[in-house]
Amino acid sequence: MKPYIQGQLDGLCGLYSIVNATRLLNGRMSKAAATELFHSCLNHLHEKGGLPDVICYGMGIHQMLSLLREVVKPSYPLDYDRPFRHSAKTPVDKWWATCMDFLSPGQPRAIILDFAMWYWSHWTVAWQATEQRLFTFDSSERRIINRRHCTTSELSVEHGILLYPAQTIFLFRK
Repeated sequence: MKPYIQGQLDGLCGLYSIVNATRLLNGRMSKAAATELFHSCLNHLHEKGGLPDVICYGMGIHQMLSLLREVVKPSYPLDYDRPFRHSAKTPVDKWWATCMDFLSPGQPRAIILDFAMWYWSHWTVAWQATEQRLFTFDSSERRIINRRHCTTSELSVEHGILLYPAQTIFLFRK
């Protein structure tokens, strides 16, 4: 199974991360079912009055949580947690260890995370973690995030991926 790519359904990485995480946690999902979920998310954003901004500027954590709470949870047996919601300054080592523990083998789990590089930010889905890598199911076809390039404080030449702990969402089946 391959993740849907931005442009196959639309161009919004936040929505794709929700659809792709739902696919991972619920097994195979037809393109028709994925499109219906995508459409329901767009309708929700339209009803809330935020659709133009989301299309132009992407989604923030509050829109992501609203979609999970009001669109995904009523239709799929999923729940979520935000272990770092009050910990924006979580050190990368603690963030990584917590993600590794959550994604330990045997449990159908996924993490939706937001990260930035020098010129853009992006929502993605992690489905597996090792000491060195996060493996992603990503709409831009990014397959891994290397730990050695990550930080939770400030971008630098050595650390060109800025992770946002407070915007990390742990998803799991109920």
